[in-house]
Amino acid sequence: MREKGRKMEQQSGREKEAQMSEKEIRQGVNRREFLKDAAVGAGVVGLAGLVAGEAKAAQPLPKKWDKEADVIVVGGGGAGFAAAATAAQLGASVIVLEKMPQIGGNTRISGGNYGCYGTDLQKAAAVKDPAGFGGDSADLYYKEKRLLGGYLNDPEVVRVFSDEAPAGYEWLRSIGYTHKKMSTYGGLGPLHRPTTDKEAYWGYKWNTPWKDGVWGGPFSKFRWHLGGNYKGFFNGEAGIFAMADAAEARGAQVLRQMQVTEVIREKPMSGQVLGVRVKNQATGKESTFRAKKGVILAAGGFTANAKMANFYDPRISVEIPCAGIKQFGATRDGGKPGREATDSPGAGNTGEVLLATMDIGADAIHLEKQQTDYNLSTRAQGGRYAALLTKEVGQYIDVDGQGNRFWQEGGEYYIERTGRLTRIYELGLKTIKGEHTWWGICDSKCGAPEDLIQFSLANQMAWGADTLEGLAKIIQVPAENLVASVKRFNELVALGEDKDFGVPKQEFKHKIEAPPFYAMSKTYRMRHTYGGVRINGRAQVIDRRGEVIPRLYAAGEFTGSVHGIERDGGCGWTDLVVFGRAAGRNAVAEKPAV
Repeated sequence: MREKGRKMEQQSGREKEAQMSEKEIRQGVNRREFLKDAAVGAGVVGLAGLVAGEAKAAQPLPKKWDKEADVIVVGGGGAGFAAAATAAQLGASVIVLEKMPQIGGNTRISGGNYGCYGTDLQKAAAVKDPAGFGGDSADLYYKEKRLLGGYLNDPEVVRVFSDEAPAGYEWLRSIGYTHKKMSTYGGLGPLHRPTTDKEAYWGYKWNTPWKDGVWGGPFSKFRWHLGGNYKGFFNGEAGIFAMADAAEARGAQVLRQMQVTEVIREKPMSGQVLGVRVKNQATGKESTFRAKKGVILAAGGFTANAKMANFYDPRISVEIPCAGIKQFGATRDGGKPGREATDSPGAGNTGEVLLATMDIGADAIHLEKQQTDYNLSTRAQGGRYAALLTKEVGQYIDVDGQGNRFWQEGGEYYIERTGRLTRIYELGLKTIKGEHTWWGICDSKCGAPEDLIQFSLANQMAWGADTLEGLAKIIQVPAENLVASVKRFNELVALGEDKDFGVPKQEFKHKIEAPPFYAMSKTYRMRHTYGGVRINGRAQVIDRRGEVIPRLYAAGEFTGSVHGIERDGGCGWTDLVVFGRAAGRNAVAEKPAV
């Protein structure tokens, strides 16, 4: 009977595949093929995704380990260095294994914003704005963080996140990474009150309840400690260098171009974690690293693996540019080995360590919850010149591959992201630049500085023409449609109301009528993966039966318990510091393995 049932399931699967549309086949990733291609034994991981290869059985336990330390940290980004610096400060021997030639990962190109309450900066800001900055607390941060996550984030983990945020902030200050001001960023509310249904479209797609017809947002207090400074560096790069200096000053050893291919456990699905298997990216040599007290996984998410992102969320195109791969001047030279300037700081976030951890029984949650950024160039995903000519809402329109306007322009607010992704997927947006791309159209009054315009034109980020008909020919859209779309937009500006898509009245800037006219090729990018391994409040990795995997810890974007369905930028830094430090502290407290 079981054999008959298997045959029926196989036949049903083949019938379903046969019924798939051409678009689904093109955009989707067959799950069986993905599991074969993405298996831990696949070996080398390229920047474009996991290289095909047959899955391998777990290798025998090493009879002799090549290296050992009290704590092995996998990943040289923010969470990894927070863990390494903490463990080393407590007297443990620590080895950090970083896959890329340069340290930092996505943290290096982050804003460096830290979400926290009760700090000197917040108290000072409360004097002028008591409603926005005053009366904050751990309990309020906990309540609003749970709300922001749609209550899918783990209550125990969020409690630690909220309670330990101030201690993490003070720890950063103690190692020299300091913030000088706070932000009143409004992307999480409160927003202006929509006056029409179309204007309120994206807000209706958010999980937060409306009160008295107004969307208030999940955060009632401003907690963003903006940017950060350390020895002449700024933002995320400053934070990475501060934590790396703290770790190395306390004796932590940092090894680069070391790709972890296996998390070694006593038995394939049971027992203690003993260490990791590593491949040297420069030499191809494999080696084993024993952790006498614990392994800490801080390998980031899979924002640089569009294939893996699509596997868990089929709305995401396998063709999209991945975070960290296309940067213009994104980083500076840190002056030490591993801190060289790089145009691809986040390219190592490809997910193979996550798969390796799942292979030994770790539970992974919320992998389909992925944060995307919009209003981005297909050519440059970061750096000084990644800014768009078509950025100020009300000064441009977005059009599809046929030259037709298709949505309310913008995309800066967190509330809109999953709704916009759904819209793009439903429309099957495509231009000559590929799947899930569109054109931003503006004129010479777009407000962009002349050097940005010229750089964009020279680097094929933008194209220009003296007429809309000429521009339409360049970007290969029907001229009559593009002309009609711009004409209609200008009529709505004159009317003072966007009857078609609901751009707020106060954001209408001017008509598109002053040549030359410009087109920018636009898309979205993977910004952050909310999902990852399940952890508890001690940063211990949990298996699929709810049990702790002994001597295995995780922190940062590698984990899936903190954010739920959404986060703000400050939450990312609070997460990596709080749980990086927790992982380091608790790993050191383990009794040495015999």
